[in-house]
Amino acid sequence: IQGITVVPSAGSTIIVNTAAVSGGGEVNISNNSASDATTIITQPPTPVLSIASTYCVGAAWNAAVSNALPDATVRLIGTTNGQSWVVADWGTSDANGNLSQAGAFAAGAQANYTLTVEVGGMMSNTIPFVVASCDRSY
Repeated sequence: IQGITVVPSAGSTIIVNTAAVSGGGEVNISNNSASDATTIITQPPTPVLSIASTYCVGAAWNAAVSNALPDATVRLIGTTNGQSWVVADWGTSDANGNLSQAGAFAAGAQANYTLTVEVGGMMSNTIPFVVASCDRSY
């Protein structure tokens, strides 16, 4: 007979593996079972940042965060031409851990950028990109 008991708790799970043997004419049955508990510490999900755009002044952009903690504050962290900046409350993830923001690159936004997000102490991937003027008057 073998059983596994799972007892959930905040941030970790305890798994208890139990084994018992019987039969074979055993007289001393006090040593026919054993249990061993193992704690598995669960990590919060790692958020994933994505951005879709042509990276030209005037172009629309859509930035999305997925795989984040649900209903959590999303902090946007970035650089513009090497200068660091932070938007402490860029938004709040939904019940599924997703957030989507949209906008357009304004005139004068030509620069080198990096973006990452932090949600619940977990950092996302970093996305580097360049916004250019993309003069289309050929």
